[in-house]
Amino acid sequence: MKKINILYYEPTSGFGGSSRCLMSWLKKIDREKYNPVVAAHFNGPAIQKIKSLGIKVIDIPLTQMNWKNNFFIVSHLILFSNFLMVYLPTAIILYILAKKYGIRLFHLNAKVISSIPGIIASKLTGIPCICHLHDVKEPVKRERFFAKGVDCFIALTEKAKQLYERVYPGKQIELIPNGVDLKEYESEVDVKKARKEFNIEENEKIVGIVGRLVEGKGFDDFIKAAAIIISKTKKVKFMIVGSASDQNKEYENELKNLAESLDMMQKIIFAGWREDMKQIMSMFDVLVQASSTFREGFPLVCLEAMALTKPVVVTDIPGPSEIVIDGDTGYIVPPANPEKLAEAIIKIILNENLARTMGENGRERAEEYFNLDIIIKKIESVYQSLLLQG
Repeated sequence: MKKINILYYEPTSGFGGSSRCLMSWLKKIDREKYNPVVAAHFNGPAIQKIKSLGIKVIDIPLTQMNWKNNFFIVSHLILFSNFLMVYLPTAIILYILAKKYGIRLFHLNAKVISSIPGIIASKLTGIPCICHLHDVKEPVKRERFFAKGVDCFIALTEKAKQLYERVYPGKQIELIPNGVDLKEYESEVDVKKARKEFNIEENEKIVGIVGRLVEGKGFDDFIKAAAIIISKTKKVKFMIVGSASDQNKEYENELKNLAESLDMMQKIIFAGWREDMKQIMSMFDVLVQASSTFREGFPLVCLEAMALTKPVVVTDIPGPSEIVIDGDTGYIVPPANPEKLAEAIIKIILNENLARTMGENGRERAEEYFNLDIIIKKIESVYQSLLLQG
């Protein structure tokens, strides 16, 4: 049987959740049936891992156009320049790749505004395309226009599906959440060794938060909540796992200054970017996702924590609030509310039976709804549906 060649367009940095999702799909996809080819602009950790799977990855140069101007004529000139210097050249490259590799399907792993080159290439070649939407955001005019060229959207949450059904009426929109390879989280890890690396005592609880250090992800609220928790119980350490981009180093310094101003530098560990996340998260007693204004999609870190039988505390925003069952697998708290965040964390770390039950319930939920083997079958089903339509 001849394999079906699929071109995956990944316009993100390779550090975030969308590229990590792509990497996990390509590990599980039926390689007897599908032959993936990846086109990417950057070479982040997830892209490097995709290359290590023996999958063809084509590096596409990208001209960055980040000018902003509110004046009507100038803004439209910038938009036109973007089209000529960014979108169109990339679309031509994708067109050439599609012809060279006999591509039968485009899978665009980003929102519409970032997937425009892939949509153009899809229309030029007559090859159907899927746009995988990793956030919940009202689309701008450009997105609404180019969305007309998308054959199928994949949304991660019910709220996202409802939004995109409203703004893209008549379009095929499939609801497929992110998933994790549960088998990867079943083997034991040396937690004592990991604790020793960070000088964490055996009787200290560990509360962790994971993600890129950007505003709106609630790291400041996490630090403030940590200070509240320490005022009530001392045997706790807090770990911030992640780093800021070069453009965002000022924010990272602000977080450290905040921790220092609250006299929390001895209690908060800034672990930086880590590749050994299973080992790190295995230490946690609670995982926190504290985003407020940042638009999350379907955070993999929450699923990974549940796979490791860890209770999860999240904010009540689209995405995380559809992962956690409040009071059963963790707690859902209001965003930008350190007091409520601290209250939820304290309930868990001071009650080992509650923590254990929530962790076990979380693992069961992950097995039932977020098993990557099931998610891949759903994605492959969408492929077959589009190919049959073609």
